[in-house]
Amino acid sequence: MIGSPSGDMSIIPAQYRRMDALEQLGAVEMFPNHQTRVSGLNPLDVRLVYPPLAALIQLAARTVAPSVTDEHIAAMTEFNERMLEASEAGDDAGARTADERFHAVLVEATENPYLTTVLDTLRIHLRRLGALYFRDVPPGRRSHDEHLAIIEALTRRDPEGTDEAIKAHHDRAVAELIAHAERSR
Repeated sequence: MIGSPSGDMSIIPAQYRRMDALEQLGAVEMFPNHQTRVSGLNPLDVRLVYPPLAALIQLAARTVAPSVTDEHIAAMTEFNERMLEASEAGDDAGARTADERFHAVLVEATENPYLTTVLDTLRIHLRRLGALYFRDVPPGRRSHDEHLAIIEALTRRDPEGTDEAIKAHHDRAVAELIAHAERSR
């Protein structure tokens, strides 16, 4: 922020461009010369965010499954264990971070910057919905076990099995979140 001669504060151009980008993504609402605030969150937006997210992660998995490295599998295993430990300890933020990193390993393994860019856009909304999901419907053992199925399919270098395991995982998570959102209305 820089001050004008009249003492008013304004956003410098670079900050304005960043805020404008966030507004275009629906993450903030800007009211010129008044305020900027984080936009409201509709839990039912999970119906809009998760399907393309899941499809893109499935695409990433099919792409990397035949050539996934042992390092990728080890990283996914480690993040899965961290997620379970954090969840069982009541550390929702830690569980959310570990879960996000688990899925990010697949995307990063594709080495596809276009896929990463699209997913980064969805992740802005995913993080907001994730906070709701992990606060009210903790991932726990079910997500851990579903992640193990994904890891097992990747270990076999099985694109179809990986795809099926990811789809089952996301379908269950989305169904739980939608049910929770509808109960909370």
